[in-house]
Amino acid sequence: MTFNIKDLSTLQERVYRVLARNPGRDHSIHKLYLASFAGTELIPPTDNRTEQQKLGPLISRINTKIYPSRIVPGRTKQTYKLKKA
Repeated sequence: MTFNIKDLSTLQERVYRVLARNPGRDHSIHKLYLASFAGTELIPPTDNRTEQQKLGPLISRINTKIYPSRIVPGRTKQTYKLKKA
C-alpha cells in the first residue's frame, strides 16, 4: 500500500507537512498545534496538555494512513517527529 497525501484531511495534511519538512527532527506540540488549528478557534489553548489532547487523535488517524512511516514521540519532552520507513 502506498501513501498518497490526498488521503489526508486538511488538518491532517497540515500536521504531516510540518513534520515532513524535517523528518527525524523533534517538533514541539505547540508548533504542530498552531500549524493545524490556527484560525479555527477564537483563543488557542496555551498549555501543552490541552494541545496534546487535541493533537493525539489527529496523529493517530494520520498514522493509520501513512504506513509504513509513523509519527512518534520525540527525544525531548512534549515533541513529535516523523519516522520514515
